[in-house]
Amino acid sequence: MNRRDFTLGALLGLGGLGGFYLRHHSAKPVRRPPDLARLIPKMVGPWQQIGVHDVILPPADALSQSLYDRFLVRGYRMQQRPPLTLVIAYGAVQSYRLQLHRPESCYPASGFALKSRQDITLDGISASFLMAERDLTTEAVLYWSRIGDRFPRNISEQRLAIARAALRLQLTDGILVRIAIRNADPADALAAMREFVSALDNAMPPTGRMLLFGGRFSPP
Repeated sequence: MNRRDFTLGALLGLGGLGGFYLRHHSAKPVRRPPDLARLIPKMVGPWQQIGVHDVILPPADALSQSLYDRFLVRGYRMQQRPPLTLVIAYGAVQSYRLQLHRPESCYPASGFALKSRQDITLDGISASFLMAERDLTTEAVLYWSRIGDRFPRNISEQRLAIARAALRLQLTDGILVRIAIRNADPADALAAMREFVSALDNAMPPTGRMLLFGGRFSPP
């Protein structure tokens, strides 16, 4: 085991002890769960809300339902751009047992094969872009997660963010934002989703921007 792996393992172990302490000494959420339906506008710049169907979601078991305090699914469309689906999942308390479902896990669970994945940056925010395929359907997915004041790009970084908060004996909230476009050229889909993110940032109140972007995003 190298020094990096040892350090990571030690942090996760200590974080687990901190999480155990928090679970047994406080069940109070970090903050009151936000009203996503109110904070996320139905009109996002030139993007208009539309209906959605066949959305890829985490499995509807008892544990999954306990992960999130708020959940929002909306479709949007604008001229000259393909329709997209916005999924936002919020959990007031993140722990080793209750933590965000990431697309790289829930898409394969829904029968999709992950064809590619890359880390990208949204003006200072760490995000990911993946392409998934099932039968004749392809789906381009842009997503990011916020755990407290951090933006983990994978499950290891997500667990580490939870561990760091637990070491400070802090309960931390978490949110996962996912935008998906079906059956489109990957470059065109990513360009459209970047435009949508900038429009969403401009359309939301400060509370919504802080919730999704942690105050770190400012469009060009």
